Amino acid sequence: MRFVFSGKIPSDFQPSGRLPSGKRVFDISVSIALIVVLIPAFLVIALAIKWDMPGPVSSRPVLFRQTRTGRHGQLFVIYKFQTLCPCDPNGSLRPITPFCQFLRRWGFDELPQLFNVIRGDMSLVGPRPHTPKDNQNFVRHFSDYSEYDERHLVRPGITGLAQLNGWRGTIRNTANLQGRIALDIQYVRNRSIITDIIILFQTIVMPRRWLDGPCENSNTGLFSSNYRRAG
Repeated sequence: MRFVFSGKIPSDFQPSGRLPSGKRVFDISVSIALIVVLIPAFLVIALAIKWDMPGPVSSRPVLFRQTRTGRHGQLFVIYKFQTLCPCDPNGSLRPITPFCQFLRRWGFDELPQLFNVIRGDMSLVGPRPHTPKDNQNFVRHFSDYSEYDERHLVRPGITGLAQLNGWRGTIRNTANLQGRIALDIQYVRNRSIITDIIILFQTIVMPRRWLDGPCENSNTGLFSSNYRRAG
């Protein structure tokens, strides 16, 4: 099977395998608990964004919304805290403020995606969702298109095996993209509740794993890797 991913899985794409038992219950339970605990942080960040962004207060959005591609190619709207400054009246982009840079570096801008998890758009752990346009561009860097599409067999995640190893932020070249996708597929083929718990725990308590870019050896030791890197 060979095809160009266009934002939706075509009719001949047959999902294989089952999701780990209890994953959805785990996602909802942990997300609700985190939202309850983080309500003060949500409020503080929202107020700080309103105060920090340039322009009239009424025109400063707290949330960023964007269409992304989810499980089986279904499109959904992802939520983030707004960290990109609006354009000047003349159309030029304003620089990101230090506070917004702080949110992006430490991943706090991703916290509203807990609501995406509750809605069923996302999981706590999984491949990061791309925009439909990015999918069309990225798939061209793979000789076997089905390898790239394999990452869409599961719900996208707030964090994942690739992000835990520092593959996050802007994708700048083919090697960068293939490094991420290799770990995404490694996760998809070996996923379990236990590995989800380990990835989530290490993301939270071991930020140095992902803060400063890709690890020299992008292997968490969670899986015995027999996956051939795409390319």
